[in-house]
Amino acid sequence: MSPPVLALLLAAGPTLTLDEALALARRNPQLAQAEAAVTQAAGQVTVARSGFLPSASASASFTAATSNFAPQPTLGRPGTPSQAANDTLYPFYNTTAISITQPIWDFGRTLGSYQSARSSQRAAEANAVATWHDVALRVRTTYYAVLAAEALVEVARQTIASDEKRLELARGQFEVGTRPRFDVTQAQVDLENARIALIQARNGVAVARIQLSQAVGQDVSQAALVLPAVDGDPAPDAGALTEEALRARPDLQASELQVAAQEEALGAAKSAWWPILSASGNLGWKGSDFPLVHNWQVGASLSWPLLSGGADLGRAESQRGAVDQARAGRDLLVLQIRADVEQAVAGVLEARARRDAARTLVAQARENLDLAEGRYESGLGTIIDLSVAQTGYANAQAQQVRASFDLASARAQLDRAVGR
Repeated sequence: MSPPVLALLLAAGPTLTLDEALALARRNPQLAQAEAAVTQAAGQVTVARSGFLPSASASASFTAATSNFAPQPTLGRPGTPSQAANDTLYPFYNTTAISITQPIWDFGRTLGSYQSARSSQRAAEANAVATWHDVALRVRTTYYAVLAAEALVEVARQTIASDEKRLELARGQFEVGTRPRFDVTQAQVDLENARIALIQARNGVAVARIQLSQAVGQDVSQAALVLPAVDGDPAPDAGALTEEALRARPDLQASELQVAAQEEALGAAKSAWWPILSASGNLGWKGSDFPLVHNWQVGASLSWPLLSGGADLGRAESQRGAVDQARAGRDLLVLQIRADVEQAVAGVLEARARRDAARTLVAQARENLDLAEGRYESGLGTIIDLSVAQTGYANAQAQQVRASFDLASARAQLDRAVGR
């Protein structure tokens, strides 16, 4: 492990592990949206299920009325003027009734609607899992980005410390007359460049922490991150991982369920051409005096829509198009999953190769810097040689940092592509 990475483990303040960051991300608003979609879909299942159950209603009325006579004129005879009379008041009349209707069979209308709603609910649940995988990937990649940015800050600090020592050496040798003024100015230029690199590295940390806070869903800008442990470094098998992804990816499961939901909705739309059989019952009480007279009625009805102006046919055709669209979307997603896995595997292999090469590069650059420092101190080397060696060592360290954390991010991307 490189010194810049080891320095991260010594950071002070409250710590935030990767697992803790993932736990905090469970409250991310994006997940709340996905869960709300599941709740909405569950409500639609309840609505569709109600078509199997009886419906009941109750009514009651209490009326009073008058029946006064109003004479009307007849043809050829003048009407008799009406005279004032007392109101003729009928007794109060009460009506109370309870009605129940039970669907018996509608040739698949209700069943198809219920099955479609149930499949849509399961698809929403699978989409919620896929949303969590997306959120977890962003948390992991931004977490590693913060660690990488902080390691680059440590590289910049080490470079500044080395440049400061080189500046003191150049000044000392200039003062005794063994080196020209150019060596001092060159060391000063290198030091200022290193300080600018430190400013940029610190800004990179700030930006990375903002992105991490956004991914987590709350402010974690002050927490000290902990370098996660890495379990082995196996070579990924693209073929086996692709097969695993086709079995495990929740977005593909959601797409399959959406296809099923559209197919079931198509069956429900086609059933509109068939009759509806239902049973009904009524129990009522009527009268002006208590106890009221009660009556009951039971029966069955068969309703068959014969003509609808082509509306039922149009709805079926529209739903058939929705089925074809869902199937095409599923097939496109299968192609995308294969591409995701292959690209993620290539990313892991490339990052791992860069990491291994960077390890060798750091060792070689360190040796080159040691040689340049020795030659300069003995008067055999120039300040340019030493400056180039120092720059090469700093760049090699930065390459190692980026490659190490790029590999961690690539593994996280591969896990997401596989559906883990």
